[in-house]
Amino acid sequence: MTPAPRSVIVTGGARGIGRGIAEAFSHLGDQVVVADRDEAALAALRAEAGRFPGPVALMAGDVGTTDGARRVARAALERFGRIDVLCNNAGVRPVGPFLELDPARFEEALRVNVGGIYHCCRAVLPHMLEQRQGVVVNIASISGLLGYAGGSAYATSKAAAVMLTRILALEFGGTGIRVNCICPGSIDAQGTPGAPPPAAPSVPVGRKGRVDEVASMVLYLASDAAAFVNGAVLTLDGGITAGRPRGA
Repeated sequence: MTPAPRSVIVTGGARGIGRGIAEAFSHLGDQVVVADRDEAALAALRAEAGRFPGPVALMAGDVGTTDGARRVARAALERFGRIDVLCNNAGVRPVGPFLELDPARFEEALRVNVGGIYHCCRAVLPHMLEQRQGVVVNIASISGLLGYAGGSAYATSKAAAVMLTRILALEFGGTGIRVNCICPGSIDAQGTPGAPPPAAPSVPVGRKGRVDEVASMVLYLASDAAAFVNGAVLTLDGGITAGRPRGA
């Protein structure tokens, strides 16, 4: 028997990794809400709506605010009647020397990269609790595991995203809701689907990652095959976080 389609929210889903995740769910037959504050990217995606074989709702919104996250959750419920999967992908990446980085950019990183997860989970988890099931997948970064000079805003926000994932997994693990996160490394986010990713000598496997590889890991975490995976922090980095190369 064919499983019923799930209702999926993907934030920051109009381009790059988020778009790849949204398309992957759609190709499984799921119903997808794509939320993004980049209206130009949403318009471009709308013009290519044929890339989504299943029902899709595209909406503009800033999930780094309580109201924006609530509107996204409400759109999913009004359109599809339930919320089965929340993929928190929306993010910004300000980098620069600590004393030169505008404080507003630091605050924006926390507001979007951490606040987006916080506000979306606050908006969605009550509905998942009513259903007694649901999956949350947060897209963090290996920058949240390995610091680097210039990363005071981005790396700090991603480290907070990792910890928030673990806390939510502990608090909701007994309710039928699983919360996990993926920490991608260097991903060719704007690459042509199907094309070989660029070489990357600093990555142990010798290349950048592909968007579809991130999407595949999200699909796994959202599947029944991952029913015992909760609070996991999974790296997808070609071996960067495995350790230092010989001679380093």
